[in-house]
Amino acid sequence: MKIAFTDSFLYDLLELSPAKLRTKCLKQITTLQKTGADELFSNKLPPGWHIEKLASSNLWSLRIDLSYRVSFTIEGNALTLCRVETHDYVYSPQTMRNDEKSGASETFSVNETDVAQSADLQQGLKAPWQVHLPKKLWGRVVEELTLGKIADDEQLRLLLLDEEQFRCIDEFLVDNTRALVSGAPGTGKTLIAAEAARRLGSQGKKVLLICFTEALAHWLRSEISSDQIRVWAIKRFAVDLLNRARRRVDVPKRREDWTPEFWRSVVPLALSDAGAAIAALDHHAVVADEGQDLDADDWRLIERLSEENRRLWIFHDPSQRLWSDRSMPTMGFAKYHLRNQYRCNEEIQALASLYQSVAGPGPVRSGSAMQPESVTGRRIVLIQCPARNDVSHAVAQEIEKCLAEGFRRSDIAIVSLVSRTDRGALAGLDELEGHILVRADDQRMKDEVVAESVYRFKGLERPVVILTDLSLRGSESDAIRRAKMNVAITRAQSFLRIIDTSEAISKERELDVILG
Repeated sequence: MKIAFTDSFLYDLLELSPAKLRTKCLKQITTLQKTGADELFSNKLPPGWHIEKLASSNLWSLRIDLSYRVSFTIEGNALTLCRVETHDYVYSPQTMRNDEKSGASETFSVNETDVAQSADLQQGLKAPWQVHLPKKLWGRVVEELTLGKIADDEQLRLLLLDEEQFRCIDEFLVDNTRALVSGAPGTGKTLIAAEAARRLGSQGKKVLLICFTEALAHWLRSEISSDQIRVWAIKRFAVDLLNRARRRVDVPKRREDWTPEFWRSVVPLALSDAGAAIAALDHHAVVADEGQDLDADDWRLIERLSEENRRLWIFHDPSQRLWSDRSMPTMGFAKYHLRNQYRCNEEIQALASLYQSVAGPGPVRSGSAMQPESVTGRRIVLIQCPARNDVSHAVAQEIEKCLAEGFRRSDIAIVSLVSRTDRGALAGLDELEGHILVRADDQRMKDEVVAESVYRFKGLERPVVILTDLSLRGSESDAIRRAKMNVAITRAQSFLRIIDTSEAISKERELDVILG
C-alpha cells in the first residue's frame, strides 16, 4: 500500500509521550504498509486492532491505545495519515471537517523517488514505508528547530524496521533453528532481537531473552511487555537459577562490592549446582544479544538452555569485542549479516568507522559518508582541557549547553572509557555541579542524565553522548583501545562531545580528522 502523510501528522508523532506510545504507533503504521487495501477492513488484521470510519466524513480512525487514535483517509491503494490525537479530538465534528478539508495541512506523498538528497537532516532516514521528508517541508521548518528538536526528528528512523531487517525476521530467523546475526553498531541487532522475541511470544511460545549487562536488560524489559518473554542479564540469570535450586547466592547490595570475581563465579556455580532448575525451565527459544561479550562459561550455560532442539538466535558484532580472551561459537549456525546502519548521524558514523578494525564481513558504506572528510565538526565537538581537574567542570558546562539547545536531561549520556569504580571516573558520580547523574539500570534514567562506563552502556544509545575519561585509561592493546572508542562513539545518535585533556585527545590519532 502506498503511504502519504501530512506535516501535522509528523509533528503529532514527535509530541507523543511516552516514547513507547510513539513506538507502538509507528509499528502499527508499519503493519498498515504491509497490508493491502482489500485486507485493511477485513478480519485479517492483527488481534486487538480497531479501525472505523468516522461519521459524516472521509476520515477513518485507527486505535493506538485507549486514549490515542490515528486519523487517515484512503483512496484506492493509497492511504494518507492525517493526525495522531486523542480520542476526543479525533471524534470532534469540527476536527473531522477541518482535517478532511485540509488534510490537516499540506500532504506529502511518500515514495522512493521523492527523497531529499542533500539536506543534512535527511541522512539515513529510511523505513519500510519510505519516510523521506521532501525538501520543501524542511525548507519551511528547519530554521525553527533547536538541536534537541533535530535529534527528536532523527530518532524516528530508529523505531522502524527496514526491508533488510524484515527479511532477517520474516525469512532468515523463521527458517533457522540456530542462527547467528552479525552487524556493525546501529544496524538494528537489538531491535531485531526484541522484535523476534515478541513475535515468538505472540505465537504463545516462551522466550528467554539474554544479554550481557543489567543496563541493557533493564531497557529491554521496559520495551517489552509480554508474560511470554523473560529478559535476563546472563550473570543475574545464573544467580536466579541458583536461588531456585536453593543454593542461595546473594548479590552484594553495594555496587562497590560487585567485583569481577563475584560475577565470574556465578555461572560455573549454576552449571554445577542448578541442573534441576535448568531442566525445569519451560521456554521454547533463547535469543541472545551482544553475544560478543559473553565468556566461555556463559556460552556453556546458553547451550544448556537451548537443548532439546530449542531455537537459539544470537546477535553480535565482532568490532565491539572489549575482551580479547572471549570468542563465540560459530559452528552449526546459519549466518546473516546486517549491512545498513541507522543509529548514528553520518558524521558520527564516519568517525566510528576510523576505529573499526575487525577482520571478516564489514558493513557496506556508501559514497563518501564513511570517509574522514565527512567528519566536519558540525555534529562532533572536541573540548580540550588544560588539566585533568578541569574535565568535570567542562562536562557540566556541556550539559548546560545541551539543555539550552532544547535537549531533555534524558537525551544525554556521559560515557566513560574506564570502569565506574576507577578512581576519578565520571561514571561513578551521582551528582555533577547540580546535575543528578544516574546509572543506566536506574529507574530514574527516563528523566535524568545517565553516567555510565562504556562496558555497561553497550547496546544502549542517547541523542547526545559526552565521551570522557580518555586520560584515565591504563595499559591496553591498540585493538581494545579502538574497540572501546568505536563502542563509545556509536552510542551517540545525533551529537557527540569528546571532553578530556589536550594531551589525552592528542594521542587519539583518529581524531586528527577533526583537529586538522
